[in-house]
Amino acid sequence: MSFKSKKHILMITILAGLILVIAGCKNDYPDSLWPPKNNPAPNPDISAVFPQGSAFAGIDVVRILGSDFSPVIEENQVFFNKEKANILTASDTLLEVKAPQLVSDSVVIKVSVQGALQFASFAPYVLKSAVDEFGDLGDNDDAFAIAVDADSNVYVSLSVDDQGNRKRIIKFNPAGERSFYSTTTVDKASMMKIGPGGYLYLVNILQFVLRVPPGGGSDEIYVILPGGVFDLDFDQNLNMYCGGSAGKIFRVDPAKSVVTATTYDSTTIRAVRVFDGHLYVAGSYTGSNPSFPKTGVWRHQILDATGTLGNREEVFDWASNFPGLTLLSVNFAADGDMYLGSDGSDPITIVHVDGSFESLYTGVLSPETYAMSWGYGPYMFVNRRNDIVGSASTRRLLKVNMGKDGAPYYGRQ
Repeated sequence: MSFKSKKHILMITILAGLILVIAGCKNDYPDSLWPPKNNPAPNPDISAVFPQGSAFAGIDVVRILGSDFSPVIEENQVFFNKEKANILTASDTLLEVKAPQLVSDSVVIKVSVQGALQFASFAPYVLKSAVDEFGDLGDNDDAFAIAVDADSNVYVSLSVDDQGNRKRIIKFNPAGERSFYSTTTVDKASMMKIGPGGYLYLVNILQFVLRVPPGGGSDEIYVILPGGVFDLDFDQNLNMYCGGSAGKIFRVDPAKSVVTATTYDSTTIRAVRVFDGHLYVAGSYTGSNPSFPKTGVWRHQILDATGTLGNREEVFDWASNFPGLTLLSVNFAADGDMYLGSDGSDPITIVHVDGSFESLYTGVLSPETYAMSWGYGPYMFVNRRNDIVGSASTRRLLKVNMGKDGAPYYGRQ
């Protein structure tokens, strides 16, 4: 037999052996993936979304009503356009999600459920911003006190402006357009309020209350007080209350008579605010009385038209609840909620009428809330001041949609 013939027989033998081996092997491949072994889950459907029409981006909880959702949170996914939302609760007919940080007037909400073949869609929806920068404060504008007048113009005290000018008060009209308003005797105003006759009243730690005439110009001394003051406010009878480092609350009546309304021994007063027949006082205590918060908010009932103050009542123990944080400012909503500005990572704390408290717009605002002044309607203006080196770009004036009206400023007429 030739070599060629032997080679041909060998190849046939090898092929035959391979066929036998393959034929004897068990089939270990999985079943076909299509069609699926089990029926797919029913497709979800969205019937309504609340709040209706719009919500605040990064703030509101959005309730998505429908059918065929999964009660297991992890088996659902919710998207606002391409932004995935954090699901808080889930049931067959309801998903509650935190609105993502997306500002858009043309949002498509989509829901997918594990095992379902199709998305549920809902459109259009609007995610709006609750916090916007207002005006054109720049990195070199060193802003302190703010105030808002009856026409919704906003006034800002600058120790130095972006052109290097010192001791200025600038004015933003409701559209945010900037103009020069006044020069000041002091380097800046620690706090300001619009008062009777349209004057802008200001203080700065010293003993003077200054005021700027309506329309602007140079300031003038209104009264000289027995001690230094940091903040001021008016009651409904136009008595002015001032507090600061002197450990006293000074009252100035419309005739410019000055008296000590009450004492705050060993206390530096940071803020005063009149609300609902009471004078509220925020400050830090350095004395030895263990019943006094080291930093807190107190109040006094205003007993009569002359501004006589009742006894001190403790309202909120700031130091115990926020140790290490500085309390900077106080304001009120018309419904009685108290707002405390600070240098905390969530720089505005809401203290409700029942004493409970929470952060305003967690994760959306950043420190510090040096001053707050409520305009008309739901908007509060905030000086987001920051003294940390290298953080000048965060110093801005904010317009915050609070969703409700502020308490009245009695001096603003």
